[in-house]
Amino acid sequence: MTTSEKIAAIAAAIVKAQAEMPKLLADSDNPYYKSKYIALADLIKEVRPVLAKHGLAVIQGVSGDGENVIITTRIIHESGEWIEEAFTMPVVAKGTKEATPQDFGAAVTYARRYSLAGILGVASEEDDDANSISKPIERTVPAKAASVKHDDLKPLKDKLVEIMKDPLIKPEEREGQKKAWAGKWNTLTSEELEKAILAWEKVISERKSAVAQADIF
Repeated sequence: MTTSEKIAAIAAAIVKAQAEMPKLLADSDNPYYKSKYIALADLIKEVRPVLAKHGLAVIQGVSGDGENVIITTRIIHESGEWIEEAFTMPVVAKGTKEATPQDFGAAVTYARRYSLAGILGVASEEDDDANSISKPIERTVPAKAASVKHDDLKPLKDKLVEIMKDPLIKPEEREGQKKAWAGKWNTLTSEELEKAILAWEKVISERKSAVAQADIF
């Protein structure tokens, strides 16, 4: 998280705004693991009036590198102070070798909602106490992947799990990846796993380089 040089005014405004945030109604269904969440448009509609009342606004920027989408969410205050957080999420193709524009669009929408709720300190979906992750819903395995035994993918899955434990992966990114794959963990292909591994390894490598560069100065 990065901030403006001073944050006294924005901090006070956020405290007041959070105290007035309405209870969000999770009325959209996630068919992958039978949970509910509040749609991005509804989330914005609910929080915007409260933020505006206290001189706050939110700006979200979207960027990427072809494999990941990066959402930069900034809360700005009328005083000019700001608080910003970046959220990186790999784009996973659904049953194809290459991600489609629809896959990228879905990742952007999910990441925007998750990032906005996170920086505002509100819940955008029902808390199922990790049941959706520990007990994935059974789904039909695509015909082209039927010949691959899930046990054969265990090394790749184990490697991805270890990568996600890296301290350079932000908690919200780790949780976002878990929720994104909760319903399809048992149907992932080796191509999808390898792509995700490479993407997260790249994120970690870039952050290590940034830390090393900061140490130099």
